Amino acid sequence: MRYAMKKFNLLKIGFIERIWEINSKYEREDKGSLFHKFIILIVKVLIFYKKNYKLKSKKEIIMYDHYISDAPLVDYSLDRLNRFEFAKRIAETIALRQDPDSIVVGIYGKWGEGKSTVLNFIEEELKKKRNVICVRFNIWHFNEEKYLVKTFFETFAKALGKSFLEKRRIFRSLSNYLEIIGGFSFSIGPIKWSPREMLKKLKDIPSIVELENIKREIGYLLEVKRKRVVVLIDDIDRLDIEEMRAVFKLVKISADFNYTAYILAFDDEIICSSFGKIYGYGDKKSGRMFLEKIVQVPLSLPKADYFTLRRLCLESINKVLNVSNIELNDEQVKYFIHNFDNYLLKRVKTPRIAKHYANTLAFYIPLLKGEVNLVDLMLIEGIKVFYPKLYKVVRENKEVFLCMNLYSNNKGEIKKKYYEIIEKGLEGLEEDEKFDAKELLKYLFPRLEGVFGNVIYGEEQDKIWFEHQRITSKNYFDRYFTYSVIPGDISDKNLYEFIENINENSVDIITSEITEIIGDKDPDRFLLKIRRSCRNLSVDNSYKLAVAISRIGNLFPNPKNIFKYKNPYWSAIFLMIDLVKNIEDSDKRFNLAKDIISNGSPVYFINDWFLWIIGIDDKKEKGKVFSDYDLEKLGCLLVSRIKYFILSLKDPVYVKYPEESKNLLWSWSNWGSKDETEGYISKTLSEDPRNSLNFIKCYIPKTYSLKNGLPQEGKFRKDYYDSIVNVVEPGIIYKSLKELFGKEIDSPKNDLDLYEDFDKRVACEFAQIYLQTINEEKDI
Repeated sequence: MRYAMKKFNLLKIGFIERIWEINSKYEREDKGSLFHKFIILIVKVLIFYKKNYKLKSKKEIIMYDHYISDAPLVDYSLDRLNRFEFAKRIAETIALRQDPDSIVVGIYGKWGEGKSTVLNFIEEELKKKRNVICVRFNIWHFNEEKYLVKTFFETFAKALGKSFLEKRRIFRSLSNYLEIIGGFSFSIGPIKWSPREMLKKLKDIPSIVELENIKREIGYLLEVKRKRVVVLIDDIDRLDIEEMRAVFKLVKISADFNYTAYILAFDDEIICSSFGKIYGYGDKKSGRMFLEKIVQVPLSLPKADYFTLRRLCLESINKVLNVSNIELNDEQVKYFIHNFDNYLLKRVKTPRIAKHYANTLAFYIPLLKGEVNLVDLMLIEGIKVFYPKLYKVVRENKEVFLCMNLYSNNKGEIKKKYYEIIEKGLEGLEEDEKFDAKELLKYLFPRLEGVFGNVIYGEEQDKIWFEHQRITSKNYFDRYFTYSVIPGDISDKNLYEFIENINENSVDIITSEITEIIGDKDPDRFLLKIRRSCRNLSVDNSYKLAVAISRIGNLFPNPKNIFKYKNPYWSAIFLMIDLVKNIEDSDKRFNLAKDIISNGSPVYFINDWFLWIIGIDDKKEKGKVFSDYDLEKLGCLLVSRIKYFILSLKDPVYVKYPEESKNLLWSWSNWGSKDETEGYISKTLSEDPRNSLNFIKCYIPKTYSLKNGLPQEGKFRKDYYDSIVNVVEPGIIYKSLKELFGKEIDSPKNDLDLYEDFDKRVACEFAQIYLQTINEEKDI
């Protein structure tokens, strides 16, 4: 309806816009009256409104209109909890009652169990009875006891006045009664009665006898007309203690009228606890005794059926998913239903909390659609609704629930600490509820098996959790609580859109989009998420994405740390390898590699990618990425780029790029010529003998302390020497070092560690290996 009205309003604006066009000439010619100009101004405003008002589509409107109302039912055909027959029985009992004495019925139930709905059903049934006058009294319309009494009798009188012709007589009787019991002014329509005016007329305050006469008069009127007044009051348990007492005091006073009945709906536990504090011995039992003096017919609300609540909750959730255009697969349904039925359903005790859960999902699912694991989101929100204290502990203790430090040296102490923190979230729960909560936690956070038991998960499982966007992944945990993609992270939804558009875009556009997506964010997150999806890419999309990645190698830093291959640089290389493997056709695969080598940047990034592929092929006898023939051709193409890159540098490559130079020189020597690499190195050494030291140092990889992770100086080893032999005759290096350090490198100290000068120690280590190798060759 709202959608249709919006369309209608815009049609009207279109009509007015036409009027404006017709009359625009008057404005240009400055013709027309002041009124005419005013009309033109209004039309301008409406046209502006039309141009700037974005009409939401019907689908968009539905997206904002899918919350489940918690309003009590009126139509009994919508009754899902089988409460109508209960309500109908109460209505019929009161309507058919012959005893003129007043009666007070109490309907007891917890908040959210459906007391208001039952009252509505009772009211609707009583309205069908000709002998019953219903009075629905809203206790929220007052804030002081005197207004409560006044409002109650005004409401009472209005209800009687609608049924009787003797309005003035009824109003007069009720006003007199009200004056006696409370001394308040009272007005209905044109009739107003004031205690002060009455006292002017009366010499003395009416006696108890007169009060009884007034009550009998009102009762007589009801009896003559064969009417019974039924007053319905709801939500008494939501008032403060003084307000509760005022309501029950009012009921006690007014319940003296014959042919009246009161139906009160409230949580008896709350009322008894409240009254127990001010009556009797101050306990709940005293409050119960007080309540029993007022309520003659206490009725507990029928308990909601377990299966009905389950169906109501699941149907509400299903509605949320449908509106959000989400369809769970069979595996997701299985995991959710298993955890919901076993660990959450016991906490669904009222229709209200079931709706609360569904509405919570209705709000958060659209926010995180495509960004998290949907089942995990639904379950963690279930913990928030049904175990709120535990939810807060989870949210504030990421380290505990991801078990970040569980496998450190002091495992026992950390395990105990984690267990105590979790137990704080379970305080106040019954033992079976604690069990359920722990089982649900172990599903969401599997590493907790190591806290409650001794189960250990390896790194491979971390990759699986990451791929499935699980809450237990350190990359996704925060997203479940911030309900957004945190700064520095990359939106999965945007990434999926990027992948879907690869087929339509050129390599240049893809390259630009990757650069834009990464921006100032962690590129490793982009690469890890792309690798998660790359196996599903088509051949053409794999080709274009691999070429695009190869062109922006500078975007992927290669920081040196103890975990050499766990950084964006190597993640990009591994992604490109995966994409190449997606292409089964050998010719197309070769063309892709050719494209990468020809256009990729920087050269050392492409070189490392190619060397890694060779390493993979060397380990295989069958199923190689490239044939030996193709490798040779690709290697020659790569060498041409490497030579151009190295020879265009002002400084020696091993000075400018010490970490990358050894691989570049190896490729040049392997697919080009060792004579060429040897000539290049000899030339750079002749220019500056100190370059010999820089050259051999670039072959010593950085090592890192296992204690603190800091870099430390390494030693020159025989395998490093063998790598140098592949690109240059070692005697050339030895000669240059000897020019630099003299004869000392021929007869170094017995313990080379005694050298405090790192450079001299490395030179001696190289010379020692060189001389030892020469002697061994002579012996042969």
